[in-house]
Amino acid sequence: MEDALSQFALQLIEEKQLTGVSDSIKEQIADDIKSQLMLYVFRDLISELTPELKEKLNEDLNDDDMTPELVRQFLDNSGVDTTAIVLKTMTDFSEYYLEKIMA
Repeated sequence: MEDALSQFALQLIEEKQLTGVSDSIKEQIADDIKSQLMLYVFRDLISELTPELKEKLNEDLNDDDMTPELVRQFLDNSGVDTTAIVLKTMTDFSEYYLEKIMA
């Protein structure tokens, strides 16, 4: 998913048509976009979990053996349509970024 988010961030920067910005700054902006988008995706996925699954995830996150891959597997197996939520979050983020950020 991180590769897709990186590509998405670079595409947003391209669509924003930033002028006078060096490639290194564009890379930093892309990293910032990706980090922010990952937070939004995680927030939106968690908001769709049942209270019981939220509690289970919270317990699992306190486990020292929990990894990002295990979190992804948990969400994939939660019954939540992760693909639809990720796509909606990316679309909403894109619209917001292109209209409001650095306009």
